[in-house]
Amino acid sequence: MQLPLSLTLLLLAVPALSSSGDRAPAFQSCLQHCTSTTCSPHNPARTALPLALRLTLWSCGDNCAYECMHALESLPQGSEKAKPQQYYGKWAFYRLLGAQEPLSVLASLANGQQHLRGLSFIRRQLAGFHGPVSLGLKSSLEWYTYVGMNAWLWSSVFHTRDTPWTERLDYFSAALALLYSLYYTLQRLFHLYLPSNTRWRHALAGTLALVFSAHVSYLTWLPRYIPSLPRFDYAYNMLFAVSVGLLHNALWLLARYTPLLPPPRPRPSYKPLAFVCLTMAAMSLELLDFPPLLGVLDAHALWHIATVPLVMFWYGWLVEDVRDLEEAARAGSGGGRVKL
Repeated sequence: MQLPLSLTLLLLAVPALSSSGDRAPAFQSCLQHCTSTTCSPHNPARTALPLALRLTLWSCGDNCAYECMHALESLPQGSEKAKPQQYYGKWAFYRLLGAQEPLSVLASLANGQQHLRGLSFIRRQLAGFHGPVSLGLKSSLEWYTYVGMNAWLWSSVFHTRDTPWTERLDYFSAALALLYSLYYTLQRLFHLYLPSNTRWRHALAGTLALVFSAHVSYLTWLPRYIPSLPRFDYAYNMLFAVSVGLLHNALWLLARYTPLLPPPRPRPSYKPLAFVCLTMAAMSLELLDFPPLLGVLDAHALWHIATVPLVMFWYGWLVEDVRDLEEAARAGSGGGRVKL
């Protein structure tokens, strides 16, 4: 789930291959009956799926699973279904225009729109700054928004239709956002944006690009050649996200509250700590994992909704930080220039 995205996407959900609902005999019986009749090419009463379902790539079998899932969930308590169940790792959501988790789709689009708004904000606020600091960091901040918009776009696609390829695009876009957040942080805190540090900046970008390539390779094609590797290592994927996110958090807090990183450091402000605490609180909503209220609002949707206002909060801080650096470089210290 950029920086808000990078921090809120740390707890990438680990999907289950099967759940109690889809393993239930009643569900399997319903699914078998539906697919053998409704989906049979020999059924003269067979009709095409509605346009919205065809556009979102629902098959007849997928639709049967959806119908059977809700048929079981609508049973009264004490019958064959005693409590809400998960099916194929997910709760029973009501779809809207083919979208499996409509509220999560809308929340993902809202987060993406905030990154688009952040792009306009960055360009407007830094328009009059043309020194080496702002020139180096402004471009990086703009790319920050592009990576964030890309990640939330694929999040919305994934929540529209959960398929192997939409899952991969969501996870890999999230990993890219995490690594870019780390790239920007290292570039800013170690002053690699300066022309004199171009070589180090390129080395950092190349190193993180290799890390991303290795990450994607391990999760995609390497298991084909190394049978001992899992088909898709969800536990590793989550560990990777958590590790990168925690490193990013630690760097900003070290820069703000300790003298360990090189000056000039971020000016005194509550915002870095507040942002870390707020995003961790938003992330914790994912741990609630309750059946969706009214069939649409679950913990995952709440998590994405909670991150929407944090996007501009963080962009506001990042822009303030760039302006502070540029103004300090202009003013100098004791009649001279600030050494960056």
